[in-house]
Amino acid sequence: EEVRKFKPINTSIKENPKRWWAFAINSVLQEHRNENRPFTRKFLVQRRRNRLKYIKLWKAKLLKIITKEEKISLEKLEEILEYEDILFFRSLAEAQIEVQIEEQPIKINNNAWWDLSTYFNKKDDINNNNEEEE
Repeated sequence: EEVRKFKPINTSIKENPKRWWAFAINSVLQEHRNENRPFTRKFLVQRRRNRLKYIKLWKAKLLKIITKEEKISLEKLEEILEYEDILFFRSLAEAQIEVQIEEQPIKINNNAWWDLSTYFNKKDDINNNNEEEE
C-alpha cells in the first residue's frame, strides 16, 4: 500500500515496461529508505506534531464536525504520512473516542419509550400497595 504512489496508472506492462521497472525499483528503494531513515530529534518532534494533528482531525471527521479547512489539512497529512502511520493514528483516534464515550455520564431521556416500563412498574407498585392496605 505504501508504494501505491509509484504504481503506473492505466498502463499495462507490455505497453510501458520502463514505467513498470521504475515502479519496481522505487518500491524496493522506498522500503530501504524507511529502514534507514534517521530517528533524529527533529524527525521525532515532527512525527509527534503530525500524530497529534492527524488524531485531532480524524476524530473531528468521525464525529462529523470537521470543517472544510480541516478536511483539506487532513488530506495533506495523508499525502505526507506513511500508510502504517495513518492506520496507527486512526486506531488511536478511535480508541480515544471510545474512552470519551465511556466516561460521559449517561443521560436518559424521560420521554423515551423504555422509560414507559418504569412508569407502568411504579403504577403497579402503587396498586399493589393499595390492595395490601385494604
